[in-house]
Amino acid sequence: MLQTFDERFDDLWDRASRQFSLIGDRSAAYLQWRFGRYPARAYSTFGLISLEDRLQAYLVFYRNEERVRIA
Repeated sequence: MLQTFDERFDDLWDRASRQFSLIGDRSAAYLQWRFGRYPARAYSTFGLISLEDRLQAYLVFYRNEERVRIA
């Protein structure tokens, strides 16, 4: 579980964004704005981290009653 959207998200964004000609912003600043500061819902982030401490993938989710919703 990750507590914040840090520089590892920017590193992953930099690596991933080169592969596509059109892609939405997924920088740490955007993710913090979209999920970290959203007052009406508490989001959590699960990250897949390599042995070199590089973020390989992540999942943002929240609980809604008895369900978990992937954002």
